[in-house]
Amino acid sequence: MTVIGILAPENVRKIEATLRKMFSQNHKRVATVNGMSTTEDELYSLKRIGTDYCIILFNKGRICPHYVDILIIDNSKNENIISYDLIKCISPSTRLIYNIDNQFLPRIEHPNAIDYGLSRSATVTVSSIDPQRDGTSFVYCIQRPFRTLFDTRLEEGELLVNLSFEKQDVSNLLPAVTCGLLCGLLTNDKVKI
Repeated sequence: MTVIGILAPENVRKIEATLRKMFSQNHKRVATVNGMSTTEDELYSLKRIGTDYCIILFNKGRICPHYVDILIIDNSKNENIISYDLIKCISPSTRLIYNIDNQFLPRIEHPNAIDYGLSRSATVTVSSIDPQRDGTSFVYCIQRPFRTLFDTRLEEGELLVNLSFEKQDVSNLLPAVTCGLLCGLLTNDKVKI
């Protein structure tokens, strides 16, 4: 079972909803748990019943540390949310996805850190944003290579993303699409979510 942690006080539910939609389109079993009270036994039980992905929703005030395979971090506009308990969730193999546009997050030095945002210096960014009447379409740009959970190297390039179920801020979609790529869910040149 792949464990994905999300600490994003302002948009955690939007990121989670997009991830759940991607997982369901790929016929994957997913569970969402509260990161304030999750136990190792609960995670083990989810794995035993065949859950493919477990999303842990972390709360900046209280985090029960668990090692995660992927950690998405996007903090609120006026405070740093990196805590000792959050750091205890990170292993050397954890893939860190964090928002570089936010001035309150430090640049994260980790071998598997992937920064995202609208900045030209971000590892993943966007171009050609098209807010459609029934959703959002944009070009997802990989500007520096990174490795998936399966050790596949993703090279620089572009991916057309079409979110058809609602309009969303692209900054909420970038971490979810990056997570989908890390999990091997999005492999075509065009992706419809």
